[in-house]
Amino acid sequence: MLLPSPRIMKGYLFALLILQQLSLPGCSSRQVRHLLHSQSRLLTGVTTRSPVTLRGGTQDAEVGGTKFQNLLLALEILHNPVETKARRDEALSLCEGIKQSDFECKHYAEKLMLFSLPDPVRHFGLQLYEHLISVRWKQLSSAMREELKVNAMTLLYNGTKGIQDESNYIKGKVVQVVVKIAIQEWPRNWPNLLSDLHALANVGETQCELAVMVWRALPEEFMLSPLTIV
Repeated sequence: MLLPSPRIMKGYLFALLILQQLSLPGCSSRQVRHLLHSQSRLLTGVTTRSPVTLRGGTQDAEVGGTKFQNLLLALEILHNPVETKARRDEALSLCEGIKQSDFECKHYAEKLMLFSLPDPVRHFGLQLYEHLISVRWKQLSSAMREELKVNAMTLLYNGTKGIQDESNYIKGKVVQVVVKIAIQEWPRNWPNLLSDLHALANVGETQCELAVMVWRALPEEFMLSPLTIV
Protein backbone atom coordinates (compact mmCIF):
# COMPACT_ATOMS: atom_id res chain seq x y z
CA MET A 1 0.00 0.00 0.00
CA LEU A 2 1.42 3.37 -1.03
CA LEU A 3 1.47 6.02 1.67
CA PRO A 4 1.08 9.74 0.94
CA SER A 5 4.29 11.73 0.90
CA PRO A 6 5.50 13.24 4.20
CA ARG A 7 4.57 16.73 2.97
CA ILE A 8 1.00 15.65 2.16
CA MET A 9 0.61 13.82 5.49
CA LYS A 10 1.82 16.86 7.38
CA GLY A 11 -0.62 18.96 5.38
CA TYR A 12 -3.43 16.60 6.41
CA LEU A 13 -2.36 16.99 10.03
CA PHE A 14 -2.39 20.77 9.79
CA ALA A 15 -5.85 20.80 8.21
CA LEU A 16 -7.21 18.36 10.82
CA LEU A 17 -5.95 20.43 13.71
CA ILE A 18 -7.29 23.70 12.32
CA LEU A 19 -10.71 22.16 11.66
CA GLN A 20 -10.87 20.76 15.19
CA GLN A 21 -9.96 24.14 16.64
CA LEU A 22 -12.85 25.78 14.81
CA SER A 23 -15.33 23.07 15.87
CA LEU A 24 -14.72 23.28 19.63
CA PRO A 25 -18.04 23.74 21.46
CA GLY A 26 -16.17 25.43 24.31
CA CYS A 27 -14.45 27.95 22.06
CA SER A 28 -16.12 30.13 19.46
CA SER A 29 -14.34 30.56 16.15
CA ARG A 30 -13.80 34.21 17.04
CA GLN A 31 -12.14 33.22 20.33
CA VAL A 32 -9.97 30.61 18.61
CA ARG A 33 -8.80 33.05 15.94
CA HIS A 34 -8.02 35.64 18.61
CA LEU A 35 -5.98 33.14 20.63
CA LEU A 36 -4.09 31.93 17.56
CA HIS A 37 -3.19 35.49 16.66
CA SER A 38 -2.25 36.67 20.14
CA GLN A 39 -0.15 33.60 20.96
CA SER A 40 1.62 33.17 17.62
CA ARG A 41 4.96 34.41 18.93
CA LEU A 42 4.95 31.79 21.69
CA LEU A 43 4.26 28.86 19.45
CA THR A 44 7.30 28.64 17.23
CA GLY A 45 9.21 26.32 19.55
CA VAL A 46 11.23 29.23 21.04
CA THR A 47 10.50 30.24 24.60
CA THR A 48 11.64 33.65 25.79
CA ARG A 49 12.84 33.97 29.36
CA SER A 50 11.26 36.68 31.45
CA PRO A 51 13.67 38.96 33.32
CA VAL A 52 12.27 37.95 36.70
CA THR A 53 14.49 38.17 39.77
CA LEU A 54 14.52 35.01 41.84
CA ARG A 55 13.57 35.12 45.49
CA GLY A 56 15.49 32.92 47.88
CA GLY A 57 14.13 29.78 49.47
CA THR A 58 10.71 28.21 49.24
CA GLN A 59 7.41 29.19 50.80
CA ASP A 60 6.38 25.53 51.28
CA ALA A 61 8.17 23.91 54.19
CA GLU A 62 6.77 20.49 53.39
CA VAL A 63 8.80 20.13 50.19
CA GLY A 64 11.92 20.40 52.38
CA GLY A 65 14.99 18.28 51.86
CA THR A 66 18.57 19.50 51.81
CA LYS A 67 19.13 18.72 48.13
CA PHE A 68 15.92 20.51 47.14
CA GLN A 69 16.93 23.58 49.14
CA ASN A 70 20.38 23.47 47.55
CA LEU A 71 18.74 23.31 44.12
CA LEU A 72 16.66 26.40 44.90
CA LEU A 73 19.80 28.20 46.06
CA ALA A 74 21.65 27.14 42.91
CA LEU A 75 18.89 28.55 40.71
CA GLU A 76 18.99 31.81 42.67
CA ILE A 77 22.76 32.03 42.16
CA LEU A 78 22.45 31.37 38.42
CA HIS A 79 19.98 34.24 38.05
CA ASN A 80 21.98 36.67 40.20
CA PRO A 81 24.22 38.83 37.96
CA VAL A 82 26.51 39.84 40.84
CA GLU A 83 27.51 36.29 41.80
CA THR A 84 31.08 35.16 41.16
CA LYS A 85 31.95 32.85 38.28
CA ALA A 86 33.06 30.14 40.71
CA ARG A 87 29.70 30.19 42.50
CA ARG A 88 27.80 30.21 39.23
CA ASP A 89 29.83 27.26 37.90
CA GLU A 90 29.13 25.31 41.09
CA ALA A 91 25.42 26.11 40.86
CA LEU A 92 25.30 25.08 37.20
CA SER A 93 27.03 21.79 38.02
CA LEU A 94 24.39 21.01 40.64
CA CYS A 95 21.52 21.81 38.27
CA GLU A 96 23.00 19.76 35.45
CA GLY A 97 23.70 16.90 37.85
CA ILE A 98 19.97 16.53 38.50
CA LYS A 99 19.57 15.51 34.86
CA GLN A 100 21.86 12.50 35.29
CA SER A 101 19.17 10.54 37.14
CA ASP A 102 15.82 10.02 35.43
CA PHE A 103 14.12 9.54 38.79
CA GLU A 104 15.59 12.72 40.30
CA CYS A 105 14.88 14.64 37.11
CA LYS A 106 11.19 13.75 37.27
CA HIS A 107 11.01 14.06 41.07
CA TYR A 108 12.40 17.59 41.21
CA ALA A 109 10.50 18.69 38.10
CA GLU A 110 7.28 17.99 40.00
CA LYS A 111 8.45 19.78 43.16
CA LEU A 112 9.60 22.85 41.23
CA MET A 113 6.16 23.40 39.68
CA LEU A 114 4.59 24.66 42.94
CA PHE A 115 2.63 27.89 42.37
CA SER A 116 4.33 29.49 45.38
CA LEU A 117 7.76 29.29 43.75
CA PRO A 118 9.11 32.03 41.44
CA ASP A 119 8.39 31.63 37.75
CA PRO A 120 12.05 31.05 36.73
CA VAL A 121 12.21 28.17 39.23
CA ARG A 122 9.02 26.66 37.78
CA HIS A 123 10.47 27.17 34.31
CA PHE A 124 13.52 25.10 35.27
CA GLY A 125 11.19 22.35 36.49
CA LEU A 126 9.60 22.30 33.04
CA GLN A 127 13.08 22.19 31.50
CA LEU A 128 13.73 19.01 33.50
CA TYR A 129 10.58 17.49 32.01
CA GLU A 130 11.74 18.61 28.58
CA HIS A 131 15.13 16.94 29.12
CA LEU A 132 13.46 13.61 29.91
CA ILE A 133 11.35 13.86 26.77
CA SER A 134 13.92 15.18 24.30
CA VAL A 135 17.05 13.36 25.50
CA ARG A 136 16.02 10.36 27.57
CA TRP A 137 12.67 9.27 26.14
CA LYS A 138 13.84 6.11 24.36
CA GLN A 139 15.61 4.93 27.52
CA LEU A 140 12.65 5.50 29.87
CA SER A 141 10.49 2.60 30.98
CA SER A 142 7.03 2.38 29.43
CA ALA A 143 5.56 3.03 32.89
CA MET A 144 7.48 6.29 33.26
CA ARG A 145 6.52 7.37 29.73
CA GLU A 146 2.85 6.83 30.55
CA GLU A 147 3.26 8.71 33.81
CA LEU A 148 4.87 11.64 32.01
CA LYS A 149 1.98 11.74 29.54
CA VAL A 150 -0.49 11.86 32.41
CA ASN A 151 1.56 14.54 34.15
CA ALA A 152 1.73 16.61 30.97
CA MET A 153 -2.05 16.60 30.60
CA THR A 154 -2.39 17.38 34.30
CA LEU A 155 -0.22 20.45 33.77
CA LEU A 156 -2.65 21.59 31.09
CA TYR A 157 -5.62 20.87 33.35
CA ASN A 158 -4.52 22.48 36.61
CA GLY A 159 -0.75 23.02 36.50
CA THR A 160 -0.84 26.72 35.68
CA LYS A 161 -2.28 29.81 37.29
CA GLY A 162 -5.35 31.55 35.90
CA ILE A 163 -5.45 32.82 32.33
CA GLN A 164 -4.69 36.40 33.41
CA ASP A 165 -2.17 35.52 36.15
CA GLU A 166 0.19 33.02 34.52
CA SER A 167 3.35 34.16 32.75
CA ASN A 168 3.29 33.66 29.00
CA TYR A 169 6.65 31.92 29.02
CA ILE A 170 5.39 29.38 31.56
CA LYS A 171 2.35 28.68 29.39
CA GLY A 172 4.61 28.32 26.36
CA LYS A 173 6.90 25.85 28.11
CA VAL A 174 3.97 23.75 29.39
CA VAL A 175 2.69 23.58 25.82
CA GLN A 176 6.13 22.55 24.56
CA VAL A 177 6.28 19.69 27.08
CA VAL A 178 3.00 18.30 25.73
CA VAL A 179 3.99 18.84 22.10
CA LYS A 180 7.39 17.17 22.51
CA ILE A 181 5.71 14.08 23.95
CA ALA A 182 3.26 14.13 21.03
CA ILE A 183 6.17 14.17 18.58
CA GLN A 184 7.44 10.98 20.23
CA GLU A 185 4.16 9.16 20.85
CA TRP A 186 1.28 10.39 18.69
CA PRO A 187 -0.73 8.78 17.23
CA ARG A 188 0.30 5.15 17.80
CA ASN A 189 1.03 5.37 21.52
CA TRP A 190 -1.21 8.34 22.32
CA PRO A 191 -4.38 7.82 20.26
CA ASN A 192 -6.61 9.82 22.59
CA LEU A 193 -4.50 13.00 22.56
CA LEU A 194 -6.79 15.04 20.30
CA SER A 195 -9.97 13.92 22.06
CA ASP A 196 -8.38 14.75 25.43
CA LEU A 197 -7.50 18.23 24.18
CA HIS A 198 -11.04 18.63 22.88
CA ALA A 199 -12.42 17.74 26.33
CA LEU A 200 -9.87 19.97 28.06
CA ALA A 201 -11.00 22.99 26.06
CA ASN A 202 -14.45 22.72 27.64
CA VAL A 203 -13.17 22.91 31.23
CA GLY A 204 -12.55 26.66 31.41
CA GLU A 205 -10.89 29.67 29.81
CA THR A 206 -7.40 28.77 31.01
CA GLN A 207 -7.65 25.20 29.72
CA CYS A 208 -9.20 26.37 26.45
CA GLU A 209 -6.30 28.76 25.85
CA LEU A 210 -3.71 26.05 26.53
CA ALA A 211 -5.54 23.53 24.33
CA VAL A 212 -5.58 26.01 21.45
CA MET A 213 -1.88 26.74 22.01
CA VAL A 214 -1.12 23.01 21.76
CA TRP A 215 -3.19 22.68 18.57
CA ARG A 216 -1.37 25.65 17.08
CA ALA A 217 2.08 24.32 18.05
CA LEU A 218 1.59 20.72 16.90
CA PRO A 219 1.66 21.28 13.11
CA GLU A 220 4.62 23.66 13.41
CA GLU A 221 6.63 21.12 15.40
CA PHE A 222 5.73 18.30 13.01
CA MET A 223 6.82 20.44 10.07
CA LEU A 224 10.21 21.00 11.73
CA SER A 225 10.77 17.41 12.86
CA PRO A 226 11.21 14.10 11.02
CA LEU A 227 7.91 12.49 10.10
CA THR A 228 6.67 10.42 13.04
CA ILE A 229 3.11 9.63 11.94
CA VAL A 230 2.68 5.85 11.80
